[in-house]
Amino acid sequence: MAAVTAGAPVGVDLEALRDFPEHEDIARCHFAPAEIEALSRLPALDRAEGFLAVWTLKEAWLKATGDGLSAPLSRFDVLSDPGFVRKVAPSERIAGWRSFGLRPAPDIVAALSVQMASPKLTCFGFKSGQQPGPVNPEFHVVA
Repeated sequence: MAAVTAGAPVGVDLEALRDFPEHEDIARCHFAPAEIEALSRLPALDRAEGFLAVWTLKEAWLKATGDGLSAPLSRFDVLSDPGFVRKVAPSERIAGWRSFGLRPAPDIVAALSVQMASPKLTCFGFKSGQQPGPVNPEFHVVA
């Protein structure tokens, strides 16, 4: 997965959908309190996917800002204000950024974060032996 913009910082992340028992421990150590609470309200069978949705949104934003995983993941929240990133303390929207949870394939959880107020998203894909062209994936803002 790749993202291209005309001069705006952009970050993407994707993860293969999988179950792993340590996802709740990782969330408790590294996610913002509102994100931990939201994950705990999900049915047990949906929590690994929920964890990956939050993780990819956080990583996409950190890649776009250039901070990488050196920044504490618990200092910003990607769930309380769908489509936006918020600082935890003080609680405020980080201006100018939009974030999107994506499902480019049934077994892939992905996210894109861009410093742009109203981005237009277009997805291109291709299959072996075919020319690239627009596709209609499930672009959705993770709520």
